[in-house]
Amino acid sequence: MIPDDMMYFPLEKDGFIRDFLATPLKSKGYISPTADSRHFSDQLAYEAYLRQEIGRQLAGVSEKEADGLPFSYFSTGHDYFVDQSDFYSTPVQNTLWLKTGIYSPVKQTVSAVLWTYQNVLVWCGGSLLLQATDSRYKPIGRYPFSLPLAEGYNEVLIYMTGLGVRDSRDILGLQLPAAPDLRLDLQGLPVAELRRKKELLFQINCRENFFSLPAGDKNGLFVTYSGQTLSLANHSQTWELPAPATEAEFYWTDENDQVLLRRKLEAISQIRPRYIAGGADAVYRLIAEKKRQPRATGIFFSVYHVLARYYFGKQTAEDLQLLREDLKLIRQRVDCSDFLIIGFLRLMKKYSLPQDLLDEIKESFLDFRYFMDEAGQDGMCFFSENHSLMFYAIQMMIGEMYPNDIFRCSGRTGTLQAQIGAARCRLWLADVAENGTEEFNSAGYLSVTLAALLLLVDFAPKDIAALAQSITDQLLQQAATHVFDGSVISPQGRVYRDVLYPYRQTVQGLLCLIFPELPYSDRECMWNICFATSAYRFPADLRSLAQTPVSKTYFSGNAEVTLHKTEDYILTSVQSPASAGRRSQPADSEQEAVKLLNEKFHGTTNFRPGVYGYQQHFGYAALSKEALLFINHPSGAADFTGMRPGYWYGNGIMPMTMQRQNRLGVIYQIPDDYPVTFTHIYLPAVKFDEVRREGLWTFAFFGQGAIALWSSVLPEPFDDAFTGCELRCYGKQTAFYIICESVVSEQREEFIKSCLAAPPHWDNSQLLLSDHSQIEMRYKAYPDDTQYV
Repeated sequence: MIPDDMMYFPLEKDGFIRDFLATPLKSKGYISPTADSRHFSDQLAYEAYLRQEIGRQLAGVSEKEADGLPFSYFSTGHDYFVDQSDFYSTPVQNTLWLKTGIYSPVKQTVSAVLWTYQNVLVWCGGSLLLQATDSRYKPIGRYPFSLPLAEGYNEVLIYMTGLGVRDSRDILGLQLPAAPDLRLDLQGLPVAELRRKKELLFQINCRENFFSLPAGDKNGLFVTYSGQTLSLANHSQTWELPAPATEAEFYWTDENDQVLLRRKLEAISQIRPRYIAGGADAVYRLIAEKKRQPRATGIFFSVYHVLARYYFGKQTAEDLQLLREDLKLIRQRVDCSDFLIIGFLRLMKKYSLPQDLLDEIKESFLDFRYFMDEAGQDGMCFFSENHSLMFYAIQMMIGEMYPNDIFRCSGRTGTLQAQIGAARCRLWLADVAENGTEEFNSAGYLSVTLAALLLLVDFAPKDIAALAQSITDQLLQQAATHVFDGSVISPQGRVYRDVLYPYRQTVQGLLCLIFPELPYSDRECMWNICFATSAYRFPADLRSLAQTPVSKTYFSGNAEVTLHKTEDYILTSVQSPASAGRRSQPADSEQEAVKLLNEKFHGTTNFRPGVYGYQQHFGYAALSKEALLFINHPSGAADFTGMRPGYWYGNGIMPMTMQRQNRLGVIYQIPDDYPVTFTHIYLPAVKFDEVRREGLWTFAFFGQGAIALWSSVLPEPFDDAFTGCELRCYGKQTAFYIICESVVSEQREEFIKSCLAAPPHWDNSQLLLSDHSQIEMRYKAYPDDTQYV
C-alpha cells in the first residue's frame, strides 16, 4: 500500500510549486494589426507596444478554453520556474496553459506570489484571482495575491501569453511563501511513481566520466549522448560516458514512451582544451569543411563557410543553393540578417558570382530594412554595439553599390543611404576610439565586431578604413592583455554560458589564428575567415602583451576594469561602482540614443550595486584556463536556461566590487522584488590540484598559485548540471573576499594558516566589508531607471 504522503507532491520550503500539468508551448508569428513600426524610430518602444497589444487580448480569455487541451506532467526540476524561454528570430506570440492541484487540510486563504515577465491570468475554484497584463522584457514582475482554498482539493489554472522576440522570457513561478501545511495534488497521475523517478533522476551524479545510477527499478530510464540513445533499464549502478562526449541527458518515459522527466549533466573532466596543428590555414580549412552554422531553432547561416570554400577554390554547386537559403533569411529579416549581409559583401567584393545570383542579391538588398527609422515590422536588433556598426556599414556599402536605385523600406536613393551610413560609421568609430567598447572583451562578440571592422578596413573610404584599423588593433591588444595560460580571462560586457570554459569561447578560435600553439575553439568559428580574405595584419605586440605580467586599471565604455596578472595567477574584475564615476556620452544625438537603447536592453556598463543585471560578467580569479572561480547571482535556480542573465552568466542583481591588486571584495544585497535569494560560486574542484574548506574559507591550489575565498555565509555544495563545481550561499546579503597569491606546494599550509588568522571584518547591519588594509567598502544600492524595459 502506498503511504498517504506519497500520494502528493511536497511543497518545498522555498514555497515554489515545481509540479504542474502543462500544455505544449504554442507559438505563432505575430505582426501587429494596429501598428506600423515606421512610427517607432525606437525599436524597444515598438516591441513594448506589441507586448501591450498582446496583453489587451487577455480580456477575452476564458478558463473554458483550457477544456480539452492536451495537458501532461511537467516538473521544473531544481528550478523555481516553468521556463520555456527560447530565441525567436522573428516576432511570435507564445501561449501556455498550466494546472496544478493544491490540497489544503482546512478552508483557508494563503498569500501567494506570481513571478513572470509575461501576461498571466490565474483562476482557482472557478474564480479569476489575478490579471497580470503589464508584460515587460525586464525586470521580472512580482504579483502578490490572496489564494482562497477550500478544504481538500483546489485546482489552480494559469494562462500565460506574451511576445517572443530574440531572447524571450516565457517564465512563470508560483510561490506560496508561508504555507507549510499544503501539498500538491495532481489528480489522475501516478504521483508515487513520479516522485520515485524524480528523486532517482536527481540522485545521478558524475565522477570523471562515470555516472552513478540510482538503485532500484530503472525500466523507462534512458540516456542520450552524441546523437545516440541508450536504455539503462538493465544497467548496473555505474555508466561510463564514452569519450569524446562531454554531456549526457537522462530521462524517464512512461508506458506510452512519452518523456516524463529529463536532466542534462556535464562530465566536466571531459571538457578539455582542444589543440590543432597547421596554424591559421588549418583554422580556415575547418571553417571551409563545415557546411553551415546553426544560429537559432531551424535557422542556419552558410555564407561565411561558403566564403571559406571560395578562399580555397573549392566552392561547389550546392554552395549557390546555400547562399540562396541565406538570402531567404535576409528577405524575412530574421534577427542577425546583418551578420549575413556582412558576409555577402565580403564574398561579392572578393570573388565572382553568377549574374542570376547577383540579381537576387540586389533585390534582397533593396528590400532590406537598414535601421529603425525605416518602415517595417520585424525583430531585428539594431542597437547593440556590434549590430549597430554592422547596420551602418552595410547601409553605406550597399548604397554605394546601387546609387540610383530606390531602397524600398526608406524610399531613399542608394546615394543618400550611403551618405547616412558613412556618417553613422564615423560617429560609431569616433565614439569607440574615445571611450572604448561597451561590449568590452566579450568573448562571444569580439569576433563579430571585428568582422564588421575588417569590412571597413578593406572596402570603406580611407578615413573610415584608417580609424577602423586603429580600433581593430586596440581591441585585439586589450584582449591580449587579458590572456592567461593561453585563454582570455577577463570581465566582459556580455557573456554566455561558455564563460565557464574560457578555452571554448568564440574568441579562442581567434587566439589560435594569432598564436597557433594555443587551444582552438570552433564556437561560431565562421567569423575568422574574414581575416583570411582581408589585407589586415595583426599588431606585432600581441604576443608580448599576452605573456607579460601586468597590474593596471583602465576604462572601456563606462566600465572600470582592474587587471592583476602574474605568472601564477590572474585576478581581474570590474569595479562597482567605478571609482572615477565616468559616464561616456557621444556628442551626436542619434548615436547617444542608440547607445541608450543598447544600455537599456543589453544591460548597462555603468556598473553599480543593486542595479538589475543582464549579461555582464564581473570577473575571475584563475590559476589556469581551467582552474578558476567566479561568483554570480543567477536568474533562476537551475542551469541551461534560455534566459539572459542565465544561471552562470550575468547577474540578476549587480554586486558591489572593489579590487586592489591581488585582493577583491564583493557584496551582494538582493532586494525583495527578486525571486532568487542565493548567490553561488563556480569552483570546479576536479580542475585544481587541491581544494580545501575551513569554516567560511575555501582554498584552491594549482601549480604555484593559490586562491583563498572567504564568504560571510557558509557555502553549501550543490549539484545541478555537474558534480563538485558549485557552492551556494543562501540569503539576501552575502559578502565575499578573495586573495590570490603565488604559493609553492610546500607553503600551502602556511598560506592557509595566515588566512585563517586574519579574516576580513564583515558588519552585516552596516553592510561593511574590510580587510583592514586594502579593501574598505560599505554597500550602497543605486537606482537605474534604464534597466526597466
